[in-house]
Amino acid sequence: MSTKCYAHLSAEDRETLSLGLAQGHSLRRMASVLGRSPSTISRELARNSTRGRPYRACTAQTLARARACQPRRSRKLVDPWLWHHVQTQLRQGCSPE
Repeated sequence: MSTKCYAHLSAEDRETLSLGLAQGHSLRRMASVLGRSPSTISRELARNSTRGRPYRACTAQTLARARACQPRRSRKLVDPWLWHHVQTQLRQGCSPE
């Protein structure tokens, strides 16, 4: 299997996954059909399935689209002292490495 950058599943991929799972195909089988890693399919099922119900492509697409619109959390350092220290060191020309 070749290594490629991660890309989210398309609506067509989700439909194929939904139909395959409904027909009883395994997660690994569906991963090979879609040309994806089994872990990608597993994460897709965990993120975009509703509890107690089978995976549905339209529901998964709606959940994924809603999640994509949400603002991302800030990556700033949480500790104010540490944040100030890092900023001071960068201003003085210290390398972030």
